[in-house]
Amino acid sequence: ASADCISVAPFDAALAPSDSFSRRLARNTQLILEHEVHLAWVSDPAGGSHAVEAMTDGLARQAWDLFQQVEGVGGMAAALEQGMPQRLIGQLARDRREAVASADQTVVGVNRFALPGEVLPRQRQGSRAGLRAARREAVCELRGARADQAAEAALARLEQLKQRGATEQVEAAVAAAEAGATLGEMTAALRHGAGRGPEVEPLNRRRIDQDFDLLREAADAATARDGIRPSLLLCGLGPLAHRRFRQELAADLARAGGLEPMELELDPGAPPEEAARQALEAGATGGALVLCGDDEAYAGAADLIASLKAARPRLCVAMVTDGPDPGEGALADADLLLHKGMDRVKIIGKVQRELGVIL
Repeated sequence: ASADCISVAPFDAALAPSDSFSRRLARNTQLILEHEVHLAWVSDPAGGSHAVEAMTDGLARQAWDLFQQVEGVGGMAAALEQGMPQRLIGQLARDRREAVASADQTVVGVNRFALPGEVLPRQRQGSRAGLRAARREAVCELRGARADQAAEAALARLEQLKQRGATEQVEAAVAAAEAGATLGEMTAALRHGAGRGPEVEPLNRRRIDQDFDLLREAADAATARDGIRPSLLLCGLGPLAHRRFRQELAADLARAGGLEPMELELDPGAPPEEAARQALEAGATGGALVLCGDDEAYAGAADLIASLKAARPRLCVAMVTDGPDPGEGALADADLLLHKGMDRVKIIGKVQRELGVIL
């Protein structure tokens, strides 16, 4: 069937209550999807697609397995008391955070294609005290306008039916609401004399990209403190065409941590001491740099690393590779290896500490 409901959240919904501009933009997007994309007209947009049908079948089977697990422990209430949904959701959240940290799952603007110094929409934080006062005033106004006897009678009936079936309770709750009873009064009526309810472990709410936010906040704080955005020097070894992928990986990593990548092409014919001097002068204030090149260029990089370490013993030298195994040669002398699938949060944190971003 076609779409019965099309809902687009405002782009700043994750930051704070949305303003009129973001709500209007979301509404107009919904209208375009309905009247120009015609999502409400297409009867079966994925009809005949084996891939979609296979995913749908797999989703249904997994969902049915979960239903059976819940029923096996006595229903959802019992499952919540035992912490079963919390454990499953917690494990899924950890898996997704790890996928984002390793960039197996791309979050544009977070772990890939980030923009250092990006100014996010201002977070609008309302006053909790003001909100409580406004709600209290609205409740008092509602109670002042209602017929108290009718509301009290409806609440008394709701309390009498709290041990009955759900249908009678719902009908009594609707009658109480129509009589002007508030949600708090109806809840109190249903809970009167019931004692303390079951205790359920709450879910730990945490965004999957929160770790990257903390790293960028540290870089922004360092920028405000020092008056300049911290940078990471990327030293190119060999032809650009041979190292482009590795250099882009290092630059992407730097931007994900709020660091500005600085690219320097080292003279391939220069002696190791001269190449080390060029690198240190270009990134004289940094405590870390990255060597970017192909395997052939790395074959002669051991002397360069030795010269860098001799000039600055505490310098953190990173190299971009195809995997976590350093093997032999210059890679074994590197302090950090950057590669696809690495834990970007951990690596960026290490680099930030070496650069003095995190004091």
